[in-house]
Amino acid sequence: MRDVFLVDAIGTPIGRGTADGALHGIHPADLLAATLNAVTVRAGVEPSHVRDVNAGCVPAVGEQGTNIARLAAPQARLTVRNTATIVERWNP
Repeated sequence: MRDVFLVDAIGTPIGRGTADGALHGIHPADLLAATLNAVTVRAGVEPSHVRDVNAGCVPAVGEQGTNIARLAAPQARLTVRNTATIVERWNP
């Protein structure tokens, strides 16, 4: 069995992606890629050593409707072999 390490957890800014929202001009994959870059730098981990990306997301709609973690991983210089998963959680 190989060792598994949870290196860090970090969140994105919270805001609305609606036409009048603060995050309207930022694609969700770009926002997550910036977050993934920040966590690897902060933790001192070489991006090529990351094998899995697990990202939380409110119910994925619109541009988030795909596996946003899978789209963001290559933008964050993480290897294409990565497993990328989103977990949706919604508390209305």
